[in-house]
Amino acid sequence: MNFSKAMKAAVIIFTGAIAAAGLTACGGIKTAADSPSKSGVKIGFIAALTGGAAAYGKSQEEGIRMAAEEINQKGEIPIELFVEDSKGSPSDAMNVTKRLIQKKAAVIIGPMTSNEAKAAGPIMQNAKIPSLEISVTAEGITEIGDYIFRNSVPESMNIPQTAKKTHRLLGYKTAAILYAHDNEQHVTAQKYFRKTLEEEGVKIVDVETFGSKDSEYSAQLTNIENA
Repeated sequence: MNFSKAMKAAVIIFTGAIAAAGLTACGGIKTAADSPSKSGVKIGFIAALTGGAAAYGKSQEEGIRMAAEEINQKGEIPIELFVEDSKGSPSDAMNVTKRLIQKKAAVIIGPMTSNEAKAAGPIMQNAKIPSLEISVTAEGITEIGDYIFRNSVPESMNIPQTAKKTHRLLGYKTAAILYAHDNEQHVTAQKYFRKTLEEEGVKIVDVETFGSKDSEYSAQLTNIENA
C-alpha cells in the first residue's frame, strides 16, 4: 500500500473520529469497517477499551468506527479497520502493537496514553509503521523516531499558559503538587507546573507522589495541609 495513501486515509479517519468522539449513543455499532476489504488500507487502532481509562477509549472507538464507515460508503479509499484493546497497560499496548504489525497494518492510530506510547512507540518505529498517538501529552514521544506523530499539544506548551493564567486571575502565593510517579504524563506535567509557578513567584510548599493504582491519599493530603 502506498505510504501517502495510507497516511491520507489515517488523517481522514482520525478527523472523523475527533468529530464523533463525543457521541455516546452508538456503543457497540457494527460498521462496514468490520468487514475486511481485499484492496483496502489496513489501519490499526489501539485504545483502552476496558480498565480505568475505558471512558476515553470507548468514545474514541465509536468515533473511529463511524469515520471508517463513512469513508467506506464513499468507496474512494476502502478501510480495513483492526481495533485492539490495550486496557491502558503499557505491556498490553506492546502486545497489540505487535499483533497489528503481523496483520500488516499500514498505519496505527494510538495508543492513547503517554505510558503506553512510550512502551509501544519503539516497536512501531523499528517496524517503520507510521503511528498517530492520540491524547498523548508527555515529553519525548515524537523523539522516539520519525514514524511517531501525535495530535495533542504537549505539556510543555499547555501547562505554562494554564499556570500563568490561573495565577494572574486568582493571585495565590503558595501551591502544593501531587502527582503519580509512575505516570509519564504526570511526571512531565508536575515538572512544568513547578517550573512555571516558581517563575511566577509562587512558593511550592510541598511535593507529594502516589502510585497510579493507589486509592488512599490521606497521608499526602495531611502533609499538604500541614505545609
